[in-house]
Amino acid sequence: MQHPQSEFDRYLNARGYTNSDYLYDILGTQCLRNMRYADAVMYFGQVDERYKNHLNVRLYCDPFSVERKEINASSDFKYDFAREMASLEKNIGRVVEPNRKARLLLKFAIGIKNSFDVCWVLTQYYRGAHYFGQVCF
Repeated sequence: MQHPQSEFDRYLNARGYTNSDYLYDILGTQCLRNMRYADAVMYFGQVDERYKNHLNVRLYCDPFSVERKEINASSDFKYDFAREMASLEKNIGRVVEPNRKARLLLKFAIGIKNSFDVCWVLTQYYRGAHYFGQVCF
């Protein structure tokens, strides 16, 4: 986007929506969806705070809780989740003590499951499971 390499790139820049925050948010979300957490941290780290605050999505449940536990997450919730998952992934590879490793693996697995279920806003823009007027979170 910043350094077009072909005529097609220049065409897209001239006629498309080329806000870098928008693109970094999409790239970070796709990385979360593909469980590439370190890459997601890199992309979300480049999204401006003002852009995050104008989005109409919020995280309402703790992504690391087995039961639905309501939280009041910051506008950095995707970045925070990606950073925690990247840390868990790194520590799982380092830790040798079985009980600690099991706790890390369990938290990691819960994070993965919830990011595609009750905390779907982490990995998707619209799940399509709820209808207009339905009360849910």
